[in-house]
Amino acid sequence: MGLIEKLKAGLLLKRAADRIKEAHMKGGFKAAAFGLATAVVGGVIAKVTETCPTLIPNLWPIVGTGALAGIALWMKSPKEAPKP
Repeated sequence: MGLIEKLKAGLLLKRAADRIKEAHMKGGFKAAAFGLATAVVGGVIAKVTETCPTLIPNLWPIVGTGALAGIALWMKSPKEAPKP
């Protein structure tokens, strides 16, 4: 990122922070935080999809594999606390 892009990003973050502060004063902080989080997640997904276009179609097999690995790890863990 060049200097101009960093300045633009900084100004954008400053405006977003000002809007969150304003929403907090009006009582809509949760809605503003959710909106900002949605925008960030959308940007991350767009960047990941640009980098690896086959990631999103393969998301369910990846999640399934992770869930099965978690279940296997849970089944392997001891059921009771070790005795001293």
